[in-house]
Amino acid sequence: MADRRRKKCQCAAIFESTRKAFHADVSWDLLPGRLIARGFEVADQGELALFAMWSAPRNVDHHTRGWHGVIDPERRGVIEQCPPSSVRELTDKARLADYLLENGFLDFAPVTMMSKQELSSSSCGQDMDESGVWFLKHVLMARNEGVTVHKNRDACLEAWLAVPEAECGNYLAQQGVPRLLLDQTGRKVTLRLYILIMAHLQHAVPFASAFVRRDFACRVHPDTFDPEDPDPEKHVTSTLGVAGVQYLSGADWAHCASVWPNIRQMMSECLQPFLVSFAASERRVVDGPAGARSLTFDLLGADVVVDADFKPWLLEFNRMPQLAAVPGHTLISSAREAVIEDMLGAVLDQVMKARCLCSAPQDFPEAWDCVAKSCD
Repeated sequence: MADRRRKKCQCAAIFESTRKAFHADVSWDLLPGRLIARGFEVADQGELALFAMWSAPRNVDHHTRGWHGVIDPERRGVIEQCPPSSVRELTDKARLADYLLENGFLDFAPVTMMSKQELSSSSCGQDMDESGVWFLKHVLMARNEGVTVHKNRDACLEAWLAVPEAECGNYLAQQGVPRLLLDQTGRKVTLRLYILIMAHLQHAVPFASAFVRRDFACRVHPDTFDPEDPDPEKHVTSTLGVAGVQYLSGADWAHCASVWPNIRQMMSECLQPFLVSFAASERRVVDGPAGARSLTFDLLGADVVVDADFKPWLLEFNRMPQLAAVPGHTLISSAREAVIEDMLGAVLDQVMKARCLCSAPQDFPEAWDCVAKSCD
């Protein structure tokens, strides 16, 4: 009881000494407006703000494994986005593949080959289809970058062999998902889920939680799907705003009710072990002003496809999913703004309402479905 009272006193002191201000340098141009609408102001450099999404310098190559990202010491926040290293186990495709293997979750993802030697082996696994399409993927790139599609395993191997030797370790090969659930016109649909991860570090026993946003985005590829034609427009291109890619809200997708319970179950099982290491990582001591990193969070995008049996397949996680407005696409821009609004509702509004950082919110926004906790 004494520890709880002490924590509450610390929370009160943090709120009394911290101005209602924010640091934000992310590509989400809609974020500052949502914060200003809440009465926040832009924080000064060196000031501890209540909210901060100000991560790494921009003069570094984010596509190299040597870069882990550090929080700018001059742009700290009480509620602060975690550094990229905290979620790298999910957002690095190679590390994600290892994570799924180690935790017995291989059924969640397509067949994945981690090296040219593994791909060329004749004993790569019973479920491997040598004749179906294969993808060669850069392990750190996102938004359809660094991905090529190939007619079969041999063609994918040939493409991998053509990659400079020094860069080969930055790629993996992945088999296409069989019997995809297509839209009514026969086009591939890639779902974009939004995953919110939070670590409550002021709690007596710090813990982490993972939430999946109930409304997701359905991204319809430009051309009619053909499992034998390695055309990127049929298999890869799905970035909203790109010509031919169509948007549909998950709530309006005809298969939502059938697929959602399976998506929720997959994410619950997949994220549970990660939260334990995430909570431990976020508990590490980081130099900074008193009150900084009292609550840390990150928003991930998860790309998922669904097969004809309504089974979801996890393709990848992306940090900092695209949430910028798309000129000329009001519906997409509004949907992205709603994601930012829901994120702030969860990580900021709840804390501001309770004036407390040391306990889990009792009335969490309905937009989010809690799927895992590190203390479970």
